[in-house]
Amino acid sequence: GMVNMKLEYIKAVLALSKSKSFGEAAENVFSTQSSLSKQILSVEKELGIKLIHRATKKDSIRLTHEGEIFVKHAAGIVFLYYAGRQEIHLGFSVKSHISPDFLVKFQYEYPQCVIKVWNVGYSEAVTAMQNKSLDAAIFPYMMLESDSMQIIPFYHDPAFSVIELSNLCEVVVEMSEDNPLSKLKEVSIDQLKDETFIMNSKQTGSTSDFYTDTSNPLVRACISRGFYPKASDKIMVIGNDMKTAHMLIVNNYGIALRIVPVTDGAIPGLVRIPLERNTIIVKTFLVFRRESNSKVLNTFSDYMIQQFGGKAVK
Repeated sequence: GMVNMKLEYIKAVLALSKSKSFGEAAENVFSTQSSLSKQILSVEKELGIKLIHRATKKDSIRLTHEGEIFVKHAAGIVFLYYAGRQEIHLGFSVKSHISPDFLVKFQYEYPQCVIKVWNVGYSEAVTAMQNKSLDAAIFPYMMLESDSMQIIPFYHDPAFSVIELSNLCEVVVEMSEDNPLSKLKEVSIDQLKDETFIMNSKQTGSTSDFYTDTSNPLVRACISRGFYPKASDKIMVIGNDMKTAHMLIVNNYGIALRIVPVTDGAIPGLVRIPLERNTIIVKTFLVFRRESNSKVLNTFSDYMIQQFGGKAVK
């Protein structure tokens, strides 16, 4: 009949063949002697043969003739399993914008593919992709509706393929339920003129009354309407500390523009209102190295395109 043997049982026999005793073999596979012994017996029972001579010296090991034949084939099976089990290193900001349930579904459909997820921020992902420690990255990018695709990272780098994925996240204005704007269906850029923004800043430098960094699409959108977004003169959140920022917003110290997952759960006291259409948008990109022509990477990108209506940007 059909042999349906677990890989760890095959590895147990291999470990035993390379060791002088059950004790040593068990240590090599991080197991106990009794557990290892049960696995060997299970293999013998399934194949209907004896693999080892149960020696008079209680712990010593000698393979039978059938055992030696099995070990030769087993080594090949284990080698093929690991050769067919390819992995990719994916950079992905787990805590921010995209719900990672697609990874679970992918793993379920393609058990032979292994994805190692590195929880990285956007700028770390860019560096890691360039120095080849990541094969692929998924990141959302906030931009103006009028911006050209040419401003996105990797656009001008021929070493990378860029795919745009849809329906993963959206741009919202986060505010306290005490803010009058929280009663609106959507918020326009003009309505943000008198609001104070709580932004997560990278710099610990002196606080200014306004945000002026034009690499930020919010700043560019406000400038196009004739003002700079107002900064809090009292409180500044450094780094990616969302908890503090949310607490300040709930207590009506200011508002924030955020990228959130389309399916995100509610935070008590915090209201999320969509920004008016055709202003600031978010696009999510899957970027991967063209040269790392690995089967698993192609499988993964095809899967993401199919799941999220992806289209190649370049």
